[in-house]
Amino acid sequence: MKTNILIFLLVLVLQVNSQDSTQTLFKLSKVKSIGLYFASEFQMADLQQHARPFKGYSAMLQFNALSLGYSFFKSLENPNAPVYNTTFMPLQLRGGAFKCEYAIKPNSTWHINIPLLLGRSWAYSGYEVMPLAKNAMEPIDSMAQLPYYGQPYGYAKSRFAFIQPGIELEANLFKMIKAYVGAHYRFSVPMNAYREPWSSFAPLQVPPKLVSGLVLNVGIKVGFFNKSLKRK
Repeated sequence: MKTNILIFLLVLVLQVNSQDSTQTLFKLSKVKSIGLYFASEFQMADLQQHARPFKGYSAMLQFNALSLGYSFFKSLENPNAPVYNTTFMPLQLRGGAFKCEYAIKPNSTWHINIPLLLGRSWAYSGYEVMPLAKNAMEPIDSMAQLPYYGQPYGYAKSRFAFIQPGIELEANLFKMIKAYVGAHYRFSVPMNAYREPWSSFAPLQVPPKLVSGLVLNVGIKVGFFNKSLKRK
């Protein structure tokens, strides 16, 4: 009886396996080319609802027309810079994300990339009080020569989850060098905000609208691309 059951199960497994039509992304026989490259780019992105400069870097592995890797970006302005009006507070934004990029006809001189980033970002300011008073009655800091309010105004370090779809136009300059320009949109969702334990009051949380918006980028990629796995 046990032998019959084992034979029946074996036949069933072999039949199911022979009928399996599951398509996989990284089946070895379907990966015809691979690549490895690094990208460096300059960005102009919405920060505090104004266009601000950023730098960004990526390290990517390429499988056929699909690339997977990690990307990092950081705003270039100093969050501790002096402030001469109360309508703008210097804000630092940096983040890292897993990046997926699909290239349409990557061997063509000019082609289109569809990138998607999914990750986390951190935003904070260098101030914890309002750096400029509205009248001369406020005390003046002896070193910075700036009047201060005794109330919270600066932003705490706030964390966000974000998703950033985009589209890029890319050119194959040389075998190992590519250049690209693109447009993206960053959607940010707050995770939590916190204050440093030494702070005497709770700084404000950064609203998600101040770290979301349009991202324009231009950059260059260096590495080897679409290296064939076929044996000659």
